[in-house]
Amino acid sequence: MPVRRLDIRVYEIDGEAVLFDTRTRKLFQVNATALAVFQRCDGLLSIRQVARSLTDCLSVHFDIALSHVEQLIGLFAASNLLTFKDSA
Repeated sequence: MPVRRLDIRVYEIDGEAVLFDTRTRKLFQVNATALAVFQRCDGLLSIRQVARSLTDCLSVHFDIALSHVEQLIGLFAASNLLTFKDSA
């Protein structure tokens, strides 16, 4: 289950956001969908559950949402903005 780092600062600006990594002092500009995914990475929801939650609020098919969520979480993980914990 993906878990966002708690030391990442989120600044919302005009429907988009900037994620600020306090360790590396890097900025990551994200759109509203990416922000919604990042905010749902709380360690309680699986990747599939994150995707399911987006199907309702964005009116998108589950398979499309899952593909996008997997890509975004992969990018967040590669940038060290989140980690993973076991579901059990």
